[in-house]
This record gives sequence, structure tokens and C-alpha cells, in this order.
Amino acid sequence: MAAAPQSYDNLLRQPAAPQSPLPGAVSPPQTRPSVRPLYRPVILALALSAVLVCMIAGHAQMMDANSERVRLIRQLRSAEKQQLYLSTSLMHQKEKANVDLWAQQNGMIRAMEAGPAVVIGPEAQKGQ
Repeated sequence: MAAAPQSYDNLLRQPAAPQSPLPGAVSPPQTRPSVRPLYRPVILALALSAVLVCMIAGHAQMMDANSERVRLIRQLRSAEKQQLYLSTSLMHQKEKANVDLWAQQNGMIRAMEAGPAVVIGPEAQKGQ
């Protein structure tokens, strides 16, 4: 196997531990990696998730309003059908033939068929 070029040798070597320049000198404190580069992506992710939650909530409200509208339309149609039924039923009941039939079934007679009738009223007031 051929020897690696000189430029690749630097990549393969482990970096040497930093040594303090003087034997009694204090080494510089270890620093932790900065979190500052993470601020923008985290803030962007929070903003996008808030927008997504608002969009989903708005969609849910629209769906709720639409289902309420459909329910009210169904109730209105049902009420209109019931009103039509009641009005035709009332017209049917008001017909003279139907009234006469009901009266005969309940033991009543028409005024013309009864002949003359005596009407008894309250006693006449004294003095009149």
C-alpha cells in the first residue's frame, strides 16, 4: 500500500493536548459550547408550531360552525314540513263534509234538521 500524501497525514493524527507555556502557569478554563447558534432555529420552530396550532384551531371552529349550520338547516326543513302538514290537516278538518261527519259520529245533529227549538234563558230580572 502506498504511503498517504503528506497533506492527509495531518488529518489522521490526533491533535496534541494543549500544554501550558510555563510549568507553573495555570491552564485556561475549559469553555462549554455556546447555545447561541440554537436560538434562531428554536424560536423559528416555536413560531411555526404556534402558527400550525392556530390554523388547526381555526379549522376546527369552521367545522363546528358548519355542522351547526347543517343542523339548523335540517331543523328548519323539518319545521317547514310540519307546518305544511298542519296547514293541510287544518284545511281538511275545516271542510263542511268533514265537520258534518264528525258531528254525526259524536251524536250531534245539524240545526236545520232539528226543527224549532225552545231556548230557555236566565230568569228575567225583576222590574223589567
